[in-house]
Amino acid sequence: MVAAVAAVGGRIFGDRRRDRRCARRGVLHGRDNWVFDPAAGQWSRIRDLPTSSGNFPTGAITFGDRYIVLVGGFQYAKVQIRTATLREPYGKAGKFNGVGDYHNDVFVYDTRTNLFGTADSLPLNNNMPNAVIRRDEIFLIGGETGGAVVEG
Repeated sequence: MVAAVAAVGGRIFGDRRRDRRCARRGVLHGRDNWVFDPAAGQWSRIRDLPTSSGNFPTGAITFGDRYIVLVGGFQYAKVQIRTATLREPYGKAGKFNGVGDYHNDVFVYDTRTNLFGTADSLPLNNNMPNAVIRRDEIFLIGGETGGAVVEG
């Protein structure tokens, strides 16, 4: 459910949002991030986000055939680790003016170094926007914002 997926350098990167075994427990974050290498025919675990967050766009969210950009998001009440154990959310999600249900974070994952960084925050909170990166611009369409005023 709502997994961000992107292809970079001939590999497929993605995350896991919900496990059927926990469907009765409600919607929650799956903490796992993965990369699939078709040449090797195997999946490998990669670094977790610095903040438990999710509901990022999928598709044209890469820059320079190296970086994956994860925009906005939402922090569920619980995080599921691989053993199906639930834990509390971790990290502090960014929120425009410090309020709202959704996030204004912009995480940038470097596929070469397996590290997360951040870009400038969004001028509003946004959950699950459609996103397209074209050259050095990010275009966001829709999503759940909870309301905002941008540029007056």
